[in-house]
Amino acid sequence: MLHHGIGPDECRYPRHRMNKLLLFTLISSGIFPTQVANAQSWWCFPGAEWTQAYTTSFSPSGPVLSGVVHAQFLGDTLVGGLITQRIVRDLYLNQGGGEVVHSVLPTVYTRYGLGVVRVRLGQTTQFDTLLWLGAVPGDRWFLPGPQTALQYQVTDTATVLVDGVPLRRLAVVLLENGTSALPDTVYQRIGLLHTDTFGPTSPEVFGPDASLRCYRDNAITYSAPGVDDCDFTAGLADVAPSAGFSLYPNPASGHITVQGTLPNGSRELEVVDATGRLVLCIPVRPGSTIIPLNGLANGVYTAVARGNQAVRMRTFVKE
Repeated sequence: MLHHGIGPDECRYPRHRMNKLLLFTLISSGIFPTQVANAQSWWCFPGAEWTQAYTTSFSPSGPVLSGVVHAQFLGDTLVGGLITQRIVRDLYLNQGGGEVVHSVLPTVYTRYGLGVVRVRLGQTTQFDTLLWLGAVPGDRWFLPGPQTALQYQVTDTATVLVDGVPLRRLAVVLLENGTSALPDTVYQRIGLLHTDTFGPTSPEVFGPDASLRCYRDNAITYSAPGVDDCDFTAGLADVAPSAGFSLYPNPASGHITVQGTLPNGSRELEVVDATGRLVLCIPVRPGSTIIPLNGLANGVYTAVARGNQAVRMRTFVKE
């Protein structure tokens, strides 16, 4: 995905932008196999990505940590000779004290056929049922993995319109040993609303909470109820800014100077506007880095420094 205001020499393309561009080229040129398009008819679509609100605690008495999970469909691949959808996930976790720590979650591989989405767990070629999109009220399926205590049961189905596209919706309830534990909603193409679609063995009442905030692909955009600020720049706008470096003067009109310590491994400083759109990418310079503001409209912006293990941000005002 190319963003207005960024030249090809100003910043290296992040991995997900390059892959989406390549995927679009393959599809539009006819190189992408026809059978792959059929495999995606109900499930992963080109450009599909998700952001999820994430909270967890490492002990019952420990602090509750919050952050954002960003998941993205990067295209089809072969697993055991079968066409599968490859979904990568990044976690941006606010550890407290203003620092956001980035970690890469395990890659997810899914398959779709006959109304069932299956997922591969671990490094095996075995696929377990993830979502049964073709189910009717009363149908049940076990969550992936070796456990046999957790099931989803469908209580109702409907068809809803998202950006004019009809999608199947299932009301489900999570059962633990046959006892109702947690209601949820499954959307065709979008996934689960209240628990982590891609971490199915840890639903909300049993482990970390990663509820859906936003979904989009090449045709539709969906926001969870109560969410009106969908952001797909890895969800960084949803995580509290950190105090690892400072900007001066702030507000400013001509340029801003970066002071302080950037995360180890930082090579560029990204600037995003209030909507999450990337508008500048500045190489980090020894000593001090200057952010030119002449080409920016007046408003609020966020400077983002990505390191090897952390992401730090500061907000500034162009006036």
